[in-house]
Amino acid sequence: MSAASPEFRVLVDAARSGFVPAPAPPELPVEPDWRLLCSEATRHGISPLLLQHLRRAPAGAVPEDILKDLRQECREENRLSLHLSTQLLRILEHFSARAIPIVPYKGPVLAVEAYGQLGMRPFVDLDFLVHPRDLEKSRRELITLGFEAFPQLSPARERAFYRAECECWFDTPEKSVPVEIHWAVRERLFSFPMDLDGVFRRTRTIQLCGRTVPTLAPEDLLLILCIHGSKHAWSKLKWLLDLDRLLATYPELDWEALLAQAQVLRSTRLLLFSLATAAEVLGTPLPPRIQEAIQGDRTIASLVRTCAGWLRLPSGQAPGQRAETAVYLRSREAFRDRLRYSLGMVFTPTLADWEAWSLPDAFFPLYYLYRPLRLAAARVSPPRGR
Repeated sequence: MSAASPEFRVLVDAARSGFVPAPAPPELPVEPDWRLLCSEATRHGISPLLLQHLRRAPAGAVPEDILKDLRQECREENRLSLHLSTQLLRILEHFSARAIPIVPYKGPVLAVEAYGQLGMRPFVDLDFLVHPRDLEKSRRELITLGFEAFPQLSPARERAFYRAECECWFDTPEKSVPVEIHWAVRERLFSFPMDLDGVFRRTRTIQLCGRTVPTLAPEDLLLILCIHGSKHAWSKLKWLLDLDRLLATYPELDWEALLAQAQVLRSTRLLLFSLATAAEVLGTPLPPRIQEAIQGDRTIASLVRTCAGWLRLPSGQAPGQRAETAVYLRSREAFRDRLRYSLGMVFTPTLADWEAWSLPDAFFPLYYLYRPLRLAAARVSPPRGR
């Protein structure tokens, strides 16, 4: 496992100290690369926590221009958070008036629920869950609200895109409110078919900007956050902090129900690997039941070492999508899920395939042959510039 840089150690300290009383000013490296520290905080999504951390440092320990830039970045993030939250409330009110069930998750609700306030967790879009049966109505109502669907696809491509991605994208004409509507918690190839009827039955409410809004049960949200982070090999500190904050907010999670649901979804290793990574990087406390389960799977320790090592790498040294895919495959215990994911990655046409070769809808099935050929050609092609 690679050694943590001084800058990464500061980021971890900032993440940890943002939610516990600090007995003394933070200890900072003698000569950190301040610009690198700020850029890495932005990449990891914890600039507000870094600013809070550095403000507690002794006078003169942090260059004033660094604090000024961080304050400006956090002000801009706060403005975006408030703008998106206002739009979220607008969408919820509109859907409620038309009796269309819809549940926001991540974004503003996660910031308020797990972090205590909007400004502590940056986000750039809005995510909603709807029932598959309500998809067409949801699309129409968003368009009524002034949103535009993107990308613009032919009928055959749109059907294929929705079938594979299980989500559709919208934005305002000025591109200021990205919205994603999901009718599954992940793309089909991830084999993560959570029972949405059960998810909707278990929803609760929280307060957001003085309004009551629905939110997922913490056990459901934890599973969704785990599969999202595992897909990306936990390459952002913010995603691990989401787990840490959620567990701190709900210390009485129903672990037995959570493990039972993970077993049904054949995602026990994925859940345990995610929690173990949070414990390794952030010191997130885990209940004895979970610690025992983690120790019972030797693959988890290897996955944690790999991801924790990658997380410490500065921007530009990331392992790449192929390596992240290998980690995700190892996090699934069932061979059929690994096989489905692998075949889906090879044979499911994507936006990139449609952009590379434009075919009329009558010839759309040719994309299922074209995609593996395009991927194979990309692997054998020499890098540009040689």
